[in-house]
Amino acid sequence: KSAYYLALSFFILGFLISIFISLLISTVVILAELLLVSYEFKTKKLGLPGNITISLLIGMIFLYGGFITDMLSKMILLFFLAFFSNMSREIMKDIEDVKGDIDRITLPKRYGIKNAKIVSAAFVVTTILISFLPYYFHILSIYYLYAVLLDDLLFALTIWYLNANISRGQKISKVAMIWGMMCFLLGGI
Repeated sequence: KSAYYLALSFFILGFLISIFISLLISTVVILAELLLVSYEFKTKKLGLPGNITISLLIGMIFLYGGFITDMLSKMILLFFLAFFSNMSREIMKDIEDVKGDIDRITLPKRYGIKNAKIVSAAFVVTTILISFLPYYFHILSIYYLYAVLLDDLLFALTIWYLNANISRGQKISKVAMIWGMMCFLLGGI
């Protein structure tokens, strides 16, 4: 019960702080808070909708930053990179946990592990294909381009591990996502 009140306090505090920044930011905060609540009480058990919810929240970090810095148009592409890469990893985790997810209707449980692997790989391929766009559109520097080549290699490796060792694949995906954040930082130089 005390965790509930603590969470509620942080939600209210986050919203109040966002009002002082701007009305647009407070709208993003409310949307994020609604997504968190919907995940906890509904979409987590539904599998794919839960994956989408978490991936939206991951991507919204960039939208939030874009609104604050008045550079939303530049951050939309980073939102999609974060969203697609996280979707792939979420599906990989569902494949890995397929036997333990008794109360969840995950993608691999509903459509089979093979189809879930195809969907996960499609998100990885999409991530790799659009990974060059932040450099192409002059959002990030040449340092990003050099760094993202390694990131793309790591993501490509996760496709191979989808069939070889799903546990290792999702761990490599996590490393690729962390390195992806470093790519964004390097690209800002």
